Amino acid sequence: MSHYLMSVITPCHNVSMQLLERTFESLKNQTCGFDKIEWVVIIHNCVEENALEIESLAEGYENIRTFRLENDKNYAASPRNYGIDRATGTYICFLDADDYVELDTFEVVLGYFQETGAQLLAFRYKVLKDSPDIKLTLRPLVYLDQTQKCITGNHDTLDGSRILHGEAFQIGSKAYSRGFLNENAIRFNENIPFAEESEFFIRCYGTAGTVCFLPQFIGQTYCQYSDGMAAMLKKTPEVAMNYAKGFKILFDSGLGLGLYMNTVIWDMLGYYSAVLLATMDLSYKDRKEVKRLLWPYVKSLMPLEESKVYTASKIKLMNRLIRTVLGHPALIGAAMSLLKGLKVDMAEKMNIGYDSE
Repeated sequence: MSHYLMSVITPCHNVSMQLLERTFESLKNQTCGFDKIEWVVIIHNCVEENALEIESLAEGYENIRTFRLENDKNYAASPRNYGIDRATGTYICFLDADDYVELDTFEVVLGYFQETGAQLLAFRYKVLKDSPDIKLTLRPLVYLDQTQKCITGNHDTLDGSRILHGEAFQIGSKAYSRGFLNENAIRFNENIPFAEESEFFIRCYGTAGTVCFLPQFIGQTYCQYSDGMAAMLKKTPEVAMNYAKGFKILFDSGLGLGLYMNTVIWDMLGYYSAVLLATMDLSYKDRKEVKRLLWPYVKSLMPLEESKVYTASKIKLMNRLIRTVLGHPALIGAAMSLLKGLKVDMAEKMNIGYDSE
């Protein structure tokens, strides 16, 4: 049996060594003891120079295990699955190569795992931006009762609307029982490029007997970069179509588990409608196929309740955006062709805003 309590899985694809070393320092200085942590580093489709640098960083540490993975999968699902299959720790978490954890993160997480017997645990994170102009911030765990240190239950007893809204869009700041993942054959779907993280979480949340949320504990820093903002919207036609197929898989997974998916579907379709506007080369045939795949979910949407996150004006805008872009492929296709002829870049004209509080 492994003597490691936590396996940290980090996919690396031509990473900045300065950032990876910062990630390493945050693990090495954990108050629970670095000897209790197994760092599983997947060198995924890296150039040789970068692969050698990563392997050099791991030299002399028996609890740092590096693996080279070469394949035609260009997203993190593949190396994360590869890491799960090779991890030996009692628990698993995922930490990107440019993110880092607080010094007491795993001491706190392991303590609550032992106390609650949970199969899934989530905590809060903070966002570090490389530019003050970045408007997009992902959601920390702020939708639950902030007066409680720990909330436990399962999908039958907890407020699924709040949990799925706050947690289904971020793979970090969570940890899982490795035995639970293996017993239920839960892995990332490698055939979808965006929603695989959400689909993974939803399957875990919908299957787990006990989940644990720590609304007060901030244990991770998630880094955002200004050069990645346009890429959030601008996709190739092939990727844009894969998104539609992935969202269908995601929605069906959650609904099949009996989860309250209304808010997630609103959010995903709102984002995807913006993608369809920014992906100006998408053909009418493809836009028509998108409608066929996703319109049934649009028809099933229930009205959103007004809140701090969803103001009346935002609800009205989202509703109009989703129903216009998804519901009228010919109209949108013609408009995109006209704008493209005028050399208008829609990705640069739009901003996506997700409130962090």
